[in-house]
Amino acid sequence: MFAKASDNYELNHSASSAACRLGPCRLHGEISSQPHSQLWLSYRPVSAGYAVHASARFQELVCPETGDLALAGVSPLWRACEELLAGLEGMLGRRPSRVNATGTAPALLLQLQPSSPDDAISGAAERSLAWPPSPADEGYSIHLNTLHTVISSRSPQGVLYGAFELLRRLRREDPGALAGGGEVVRSAPSAPLRHWDLWDNLDGSVERGYAGPWQHRFDVAAARSSVVYPLGQQRDEQRAHDLARLLASVGINGIGWSNVNACDHGNQHLLSSRNIASMRALVALFYSYGIHSFLTPCFDSPQIVGGLFTSNPQVPEVKAWWAKKIEEVAGAFGDAFRGLVFKGNTEGQPGPGSHGMSQLQGANFFAELLEEVGAICIWRAFSHPEGGVDQALYQFQRFENWDGEARWNVALKIKNGPYDFQVREPVHSLFGHLSNTSLILEFQAAQEYFGHAKHLVALPSQWSSYLGFDLSSRFPPYNVQTLAQVASGGIGRMPFSGIAAVSNIGTSRNWTGHVFSAVNTYGFGRLAWTPTTPAADIMREWVEVVFTCGAIVVP
Repeated sequence: MFAKASDNYELNHSASSAACRLGPCRLHGEISSQPHSQLWLSYRPVSAGYAVHASARFQELVCPETGDLALAGVSPLWRACEELLAGLEGMLGRRPSRVNATGTAPALLLQLQPSSPDDAISGAAERSLAWPPSPADEGYSIHLNTLHTVISSRSPQGVLYGAFELLRRLRREDPGALAGGGEVVRSAPSAPLRHWDLWDNLDGSVERGYAGPWQHRFDVAAARSSVVYPLGQQRDEQRAHDLARLLASVGINGIGWSNVNACDHGNQHLLSSRNIASMRALVALFYSYGIHSFLTPCFDSPQIVGGLFTSNPQVPEVKAWWAKKIEEVAGAFGDAFRGLVFKGNTEGQPGPGSHGMSQLQGANFFAELLEEVGAICIWRAFSHPEGGVDQALYQFQRFENWDGEARWNVALKIKNGPYDFQVREPVHSLFGHLSNTSLILEFQAAQEYFGHAKHLVALPSQWSSYLGFDLSSRFPPYNVQTLAQVASGGIGRMPFSGIAAVSNIGTSRNWTGHVFSAVNTYGFGRLAWTPTTPAADIMREWVEVVFTCGAIVVP
């Protein structure tokens, strides 16, 4: 199941026993030539023959009219155009002409379809990102007509996802990407929320981080954001930009910016006005790639940040403080701000239990306040019991009554099993019990229990085994109710269900400490989009977009 992190370039695939055997290979985007690797977005040249045919197919690029609003750099539509221009030039050696309308030359068109009459009236320039997250709106189609190729979606980020898919197919030299017989590629995500959890601390450390000290930090003294840069170097805005690109390219649409242990390691000051201001540019950057932002504040923030005498939500002054602070965050981040994440009364963290309230009461308290700004409350289910109580039973009993009691904008985030991301453990029983609550399934891309990243492990195989777990006996008369279907909204089509992963990205120049570990970053996004994709197919695809070689995946 494991391979040592050496230079033999063999990555074992634990579930299917497949291995990716790489001969003489070259990593796209050589790390030595730039401050960091581009991984699967390097856009190195394809073969000469394929480039000739592709260049003939994509002579022009037609982007949606952006109107008078300054969408350049802030809209996923503009990002899609930017990515296609760079990707086509890098792979084909020729930059297509950017035009306003199609002519007689073969062209690539980006189209934003109206999802309602109001959208048709307002046009592309005023279209916001889909929220609540809608798989139907975030999906895309690629029409391969005789003369033109058309990428279309109901949402700006859907167009961006379609652009990344076309570039992925070109990188792999897929002949179907150049077809002109009217073929249509359609794809939509399974889960509404596809969330990337950073466990970064404001003191510069990363909990369970094995790829460098931190992803980002807030330079409070200068009231600015210093994002994803190696120690000893100047702030690298391009690195932050490329992290947003990497996550968006595999369909990630949400990010949590700091550790869930929110009252330690300096994190208790996250909600200071200076920190909120310092994050504004960072949040806007990721929003331009269709990625919504979530904050993980300390439950005791009213005392620590606000200077109140208590953090008891039942005290009017505390409720007023939270309402004002949420309004401040929403005012700074705009539509990019989509919620708060809480971990309460476990592992030394304070919570509603510190004030005689249940976890449900705490979640509903924040959900009520967040509803005013169109945001949600994500509450973590993972918790340790005190004394000799069984951990799985403890978590079940703590949250078993949430159906019908949690507010509509509450989501319960549950680890795949109750025992903390172990190599093997049973599926968490709450997934088979709660059917009227938005549930977020959480995996761990960081290799906490897989050798601390000292071994090479392809985790998509493990995740696939959980996603395919059959819960149908709990949901008659339905024939199939897999864990993947629960995370996609389940029978009740709960709007804020989803799949999340604890990040494995750090300040390492290759992002994940070892370039092969990036298969878990890539694989999570691809599985969150389509949970039924075989893990071996994801590995094969990843090899083909990252390496230049005749690599194959063999059983």
